[in-house]
Amino acid sequence: MKATLKVILDDVSTIDRSSPSWYGRALTRGLISAAPDGVAVEAWSPSVSAERESELRTQLAGVTRLTQTRLPVREMRESWLHSVTTLPFDGIVHATSLLAPLRRRERGEGGQTVVTVHGVPAEPSRYFTKALRRAWKHADGIVAPTSATADAINEIHDFGDRIRVIPGAAPDDMVELSQNQGRVSPLGLPDTYVIACTERAARSSAALVLNLAQEVSLQETPIVVIGPVAWEDDTLAAMAVEHDISPGRIIPIGEVDDTDFTVAMGRAAAYAHFDTGEDFGLAMHAAFRLGTPVVHASTPVLDELANGASLSVSATSAALSAAPIADGINRVLNDPSLADRLAALGADHATHHHWTDIAEQVWNFHAEL
Repeated sequence: MKATLKVILDDVSTIDRSSPSWYGRALTRGLISAAPDGVAVEAWSPSVSAERESELRTQLAGVTRLTQTRLPVREMRESWLHSVTTLPFDGIVHATSLLAPLRRRERGEGGQTVVTVHGVPAEPSRYFTKALRRAWKHADGIVAPTSATADAINEIHDFGDRIRVIPGAAPDDMVELSQNQGRVSPLGLPDTYVIACTERAARSSAALVLNLAQEVSLQETPIVVIGPVAWEDDTLAAMAVEHDISPGRIIPIGEVDDTDFTVAMGRAAAYAHFDTGEDFGLAMHAAFRLGTPVVHASTPVLDELANGASLSVSATSAALSAAPIADGINRVLNDPSLADRLAALGADHATHHHWTDIAEQVWNFHAEL
């Protein structure tokens, strides 16, 4: 009988670039391409729309089966926190987040489950706290994006040798996609701009964009924003008005597909990366691959991710990072030699991170458990 790896996807109900969604889809494609002979890859996800299911089948071409549970992601998280499932999750299971069908196995009972932690929040949610403890009790292995993340995890629960540091990467076809000049005008991209990303699960990312736009050193530079533009009743446009930010200073293009993302990122004069606790830094990896200079606040995680390929600026906290990031971006905009050096360093950094290699590390981790 053919062996099967069951990959558990987190919230993939939209095209958004939240770390679990983006990472899950990219890693699954890598696992398919790097699968050992005789091993199949299946994908499981929370309930999604018929249209989204069709998109996922195209994005994950090569999976032997794509199965949805009956529950949407929120209900699925609560259900699995209490071991409520009748689905056949035996054999080898790889969860691309903490959303995993974990349960206590009796002595001699087969099966193997690895989970993934995307970062340790400064103020962990109830779900994160319970899910991490459950992983500590029942998971066979845990993947972390950086050594700094692994250290933070082990400060909460000591996973011992069950934890493995395996980073993320940018899609290999990004450079080709970024050259689609036909998308520049529909996106409304100005000649010179800085790019930033917001996150559905981190409303604070919107506040950081607003703070960045208010910095004196960037008063003449538009900021193109990729990602969610509304959080419940609050919209980025309304927040900009409340902060007296001039029209046109912030250009939100929303949650876009891979082509529009790469076109916007590849044409940017600089990318402002905010520390939102998602430690795979996939947008940072994308900027590196496209030769876009990256500026970010100095933290153990982000400095490890960049490994010297970015402009890392000092900041006392994430909430106070806008001013030094703005000053760093201003340096890049006014110093072509610095911009060129960062572009070259980033492109070189990207050559060491590919999803097929990352997937092989995941396969090896499972083989060692």
